[in-house]
Amino acid sequence: MVGAWRWARFLPFGKVARATYSALVRLPAGRGRAWAITGIVLVGIGFVLFMGFSFVRFMSQSKLVPPYGVSVAQLIASREASAELGAPIAVGVPTGTISVGDDGHPTASLHYSVKGPKANGTVFVDASRDADSWKVERLQLQIENHPNLISID
Repeated sequence: MVGAWRWARFLPFGKVARATYSALVRLPAGRGRAWAITGIVLVGIGFVLFMGFSFVRFMSQSKLVPPYGVSVAQLIASREASAELGAPIAVGVPTGTISVGDDGHPTASLHYSVKGPKANGTVFVDASRDADSWKVERLQLQIENHPNLISID
């Protein structure tokens, strides 16, 4: 507490401010101090767990990046998508799964949101991997408030 009083003499407004400052910087004695330290430790553990969960979620989503990139390139190059959505087209984060079939080749099924100046929608993708590259087998665009799916070639 000596350190707190040393800095308190520079506070404005005289003795009232110095008394308020010293009450704020004082840690409670005994059990109060233990509770304060426990609270700080729990907040730290919570932060570490949150960051770990975020990292694991990011890494699990990163497996979707190769088929997602191939499908986005096809979507942006498509005249049908540009006509329905307008240009430029903004794409969202993919959600989906990647599984390995009986033949050992991985397949991906994912979807993501798209936005354009004219309309918004959702893109549905089925892709498979042969040798070193991903091939999009199905690329369909669902425009909001429209019942039909638009096949993108």
